[in-house]
Amino acid sequence: MFEILFYIFLLLIIYVYFGYPLLTFVVGSFKSKKIKRVETHRPYVSLTIAAYNEELRIEEKLKNSLELEYPNDKLEIIVFSDGSTDNTNEIVKNYTKRGIKLIELQRRKGKTAGQNIAVEQAKGEIIVFSDANAIYKKNAINKIVRNFSDNSVGGVCGELTYLKDNKSMIGEAEDVYWNYEKFLKKNENNFFSILGANGSIYAVRKNLYVPLAENIISDFIEPLKILEQGYRFIYEPDALSFEQSNSDYKQEYKRKKRIVNRSFYSLLKHKEFLNPLKYPLLSFQLISHKIFRWMVLPFLFILFFSNIFLLKETLFQLFFVGQLIFYLMSFTGYLADKKGFNNVILYTPFYFCLVNFASMKGIVEYIIKRKTIIAWEPIRTKNF
Repeated sequence: MFEILFYIFLLLIIYVYFGYPLLTFVVGSFKSKKIKRVETHRPYVSLTIAAYNEELRIEEKLKNSLELEYPNDKLEIIVFSDGSTDNTNEIVKNYTKRGIKLIELQRRKGKTAGQNIAVEQAKGEIIVFSDANAIYKKNAINKIVRNFSDNSVGGVCGELTYLKDNKSMIGEAEDVYWNYEKFLKKNENNFFSILGANGSIYAVRKNLYVPLAENIISDFIEPLKILEQGYRFIYEPDALSFEQSNSDYKQEYKRKKRIVNRSFYSLLKHKEFLNPLKYPLLSFQLISHKIFRWMVLPFLFILFFSNIFLLKETLFQLFFVGQLIFYLMSFTGYLADKKGFNNVILYTPFYFCLVNFASMKGIVEYIIKRKTIIAWEPIRTKNF
């Protein structure tokens, strides 16, 4: 019995991190459908920026937005401030003469509610969603909208790149994790569709945008709604957005927990996308990439404890020692961070455990409290 459990969960973990990416890579290599891109395509675009207490970063974001290489007469810039209590609104108001529009939410409603209002008021044919701490490469909008010249494309997700703090090991570890995610995103793009977008840089056709409840995580569910309408949601690696990586593992833990908490709740509220009869490829991707990934922590627990009952055999002794070494490295990485000693070899296992623990905690908190986390805090506040 324990041997069966061991092999089942070992194979599940291998599948999550290696099998599924390999499968999407192989299948996607044969079935990739080309996008008809027109480099000169210039539809009217509304760039919407989510902000909450971003007085340290919002002016930099506004200047960056005004300097984008896109025709001024075809670019609308909207900031929606989600009940900010600092000087965010006053700073934005200083730019209204330059055409920037401010939407002030008097109380905190969350990013999704703010997006719903911004889209309703936007004039653009294409809506680009961004965050106040995201700095775009000057040609980012051009690279996004060229994909909309293909009528089959309903949404586009750009490329988020984290700028590392040289003193931060969590930035180094996050860079390893994010490179893996980008590799997987490219594979999924060719296989069928990317799953969700990154709130830092993605765009949809306004006429396809579906208003969502304020407790739904929009950059996960909105792309699924685009797919539901029969359009493609694709990945554009040349549309670059830059954010400062986090330097505090506690804040990173809170961020990951919030994202998974909302994603889990949102998927429960839209569980029709898990129906393999209606959405065979999409449901397969959601289970493989999202649900199984969120469940890695219990997979690891079962693998470890089933291994304890199999120590009479040499093979299982080796597996057990390997697990002990990995968790010891993770704990050492945690201690090293506390002491200010930076070592990416130790910190990467710690980051792996941190992310998986945060994922499980986010799910458990929803199951127990039946409450999802709507509001967000500006975590990455360093200037570039």
